[in-house]
Amino acid sequence: MPSVPDGIYRLTRGSDSDQAMTVMLGDVGANKVFLLPETVGQKNQEWKVINLSNGNVLIQQSASGQYLGYDGNLSGIMAFVVVGTEKTEWRIQPSDNEEGRFVVVVDKSPKEQKMVLDISLVRIYPPMIGVLPLGFNEEQAWDFEKV
Repeated sequence: MPSVPDGIYRLTRGSDSDQAMTVMLGDVGANKVFLLPETVGQKNQEWKVINLSNGNVLIQQSASGQYLGYDGNLSGIMAFVVVGTEKTEWRIQPSDNEEGRFVVVVDKSPKEQKMVLDISLVRIYPPMIGVLPLGFNEEQAWDFEKV
């Protein structure tokens, strides 16, 4: 049984549970993904989890139909999270530190270091979502709230 069943979710983060992973539909930088205040009914904060037969998932933005991916090299300290047409596979696994929450791992992480969804190191507003090494930040788990 998958950690998170197929369905449409809002992804929020631990202590930032009032903020959801958001894509700016139709705006400049529309392929970037941000953490913004949660707004009920906003399609740009809804993500479809699609479980694959190999145990991985695709995460699709429900309004645009684009897939969650990353832009950059995973051998560095960080890559930006983006949406696009490329189907990037992820693994959703229970957090070791935060019960009921999940860590979202890039399936093609380097063997020596798992790379996970996290808040970007670039300190701007609104905060961008990035892919960082597992354990880089104390809190890297996400809540998957069924919509």
